[in-house]
Amino acid sequence: KHPKEAKNEPMAAPSQGVQNSAPTIYEPEKGSHHPYTSLSRVTFSESGKDFDPNISLDGEYLYFASTMHALKPDIYRKKIFSKVVERITFDDAVDINPAISPNGKVLAFSSNRNGKFQVWIKAVDTNSRTPQQLSRGDYEDRNPSWSPDNKKLVFNRRNETAGVWEVWEYNMITNEETALRIFGLYPKYSPDGKKIIC
Repeated sequence: KHPKEAKNEPMAAPSQGVQNSAPTIYEPEKGSHHPYTSLSRVTFSESGKDFDPNISLDGEYLYFASTMHALKPDIYRKKIFSKVVERITFDDAVDINPAISPNGKVLAFSSNRNGKFQVWIKAVDTNSRTPQQLSRGDYEDRNPSWSPDNKKLVFNRRNETAGVWEVWEYNMITNEETALRIFGLYPKYSPDGKKIIC
């Protein structure tokens, strides 16, 4: 969004989907021209809620937040066409906004395990259960997203004084944070990594 269009309200809570046991497939009405010819449900939690989906670049894995095992969400992953679910984070805090790196090796997410929401990372496909905290300070940081070369992350930081969500960038090589002086939610890099869309 253009800075003038950025909304200054607190972020809304994730939507609460209906939990059914059978996949739901969208069937367009005869003669309609809906852009999606079929929609299929890919998570099947019998309890809790699944939200914040993020698909790996190779299209093989779906990462998502869920309360299927606890009142507060953790991060899970599953193969798109499988019902086997793997738990990635284990904490009593709120873990949300998963973003898998383009090379599929590192998961970034938001967590309030140290009080306020900060950006954390965790290597996947390892036995380690200990995430690493990236962003720090007395801020609310959300919605991390990777650059195409796996070297940077953009994320939202709440400016409480101005009442807006700023866009910041974290350099994974230098471990430096930079304010990009733009406003908006859910920042993403363009495919070539030269622009940021929010």
